[in-house]
Amino acid sequence: ALPHASGSSCQVRARICLVGCAVVGRTPLARSMGQCSCKDTHSSCKEGAQDGFATLIGDLPSMKMPRGKAMPMPGYGTFLTRTAGETRAAVKEAIIAGYRHIDCAQVYTNEQEVGQGIADGLAATGLRREDIYITGKCWNTHRKAEHVKMALNESLANLGCAYLDMYLIHWPQSYKYLPRADAKPDVNCVAPDVNGAAMAPEYFPMLFHGKSPKHPGGGDGKAGTMSNDCVYAPNGVAFSETWQAFEEAVDKGLVKAIGVANFTPAHIDEILKIARHPISCNQIEHHPYLQQPKLKEYCKTKGIPLVGYATLLNPSLQGEKSAELWEEPILVSIAAKHSKSVPQVLIRWAIQAGVVPLVKSVSPDRTQQNIQVHDCTISTADMADIAKLDCGWRHNSVPSGGVVSAFDGES
Repeated sequence: ALPHASGSSCQVRARICLVGCAVVGRTPLARSMGQCSCKDTHSSCKEGAQDGFATLIGDLPSMKMPRGKAMPMPGYGTFLTRTAGETRAAVKEAIIAGYRHIDCAQVYTNEQEVGQGIADGLAATGLRREDIYITGKCWNTHRKAEHVKMALNESLANLGCAYLDMYLIHWPQSYKYLPRADAKPDVNCVAPDVNGAAMAPEYFPMLFHGKSPKHPGGGDGKAGTMSNDCVYAPNGVAFSETWQAFEEAVDKGLVKAIGVANFTPAHIDEILKIARHPISCNQIEHHPYLQQPKLKEYCKTKGIPLVGYATLLNPSLQGEKSAELWEEPILVSIAAKHSKSVPQVLIRWAIQAGVVPLVKSVSPDRTQQNIQVHDCTISTADMADIAKLDCGWRHNSVPSGGVVSAFDGES
């Protein structure tokens, strides 16, 4: 926990500015009319204050959500588990380090270990379930209403939770449902190994007819074609069926808020036509090489907060490109100016850009460093220079690898 001037942990739930109030040595106070609550007089608060945009929970600034409680930032991601016990230990250490937002997903195939790590972390810190924000995601194979219910119930059981704070449609694409018992790698599915992390083959159904494998269509079993390799959504199961199943989960108290991930404005518009409950966030790829200004502006007009993954450009998967990013002169300069590392600058930049950043490390030291980003402020001029790095470079083009981009024409 980050100590405040009084030496005690602040428990005030106060609306704050994003850049200057939840830092060591400054006491957050309630504010009104959009005025900064910080006792200090510093211009960064005026630059970064966004009325109603953030709250303070404990010692972490948190993004205000359209529904449910605020989302603490940064969040701790759980993608890629290479060895048994790795995720459990990492999640426990993250909670001990001060993270209060755990991001997980059905397709990561490690929710049971995530749940064990959460339980261990709560026991070690004396926290309760309600002190932790947990996000889950429903994978592409589970888009029919019956399969959404199945996926959610399994996630809750694996995580050891009675409810999720946020539940997301992981991608706009949908695949044919493949029962676990029927999954036969290299016959009707593939068994991905992502940098040493195995994911369940039933999540990746595949048709092996013809010159190249194709995903079955979203629930209808039709093979992908050259013009639509089951990449361009919507395909198969309609958004309306999936979203209405999500809304039913909200009505039953199984999830507090619902949202989407990797959705474009066109996809979101389709859901807004039928939605009873708000789209409470859109989780997107977000780093200086992919800043997505048009999508940001669209989501702002619709009142949809943004969460960003690949904040550090995923060094374990994109070693060369992440190294290039980390060596950008402007980022190195900002890091030196504030006695921070470049990863810390990237996390801080995302927060000031109005996006909840997700970060992950299995190293306790780096996990601790990644949360120590609230005691500095990137200047307006430096934020403008980082904006110039945007080149539209996308790390994750489609929901299962491949060469066809699911985001053609989007920026």
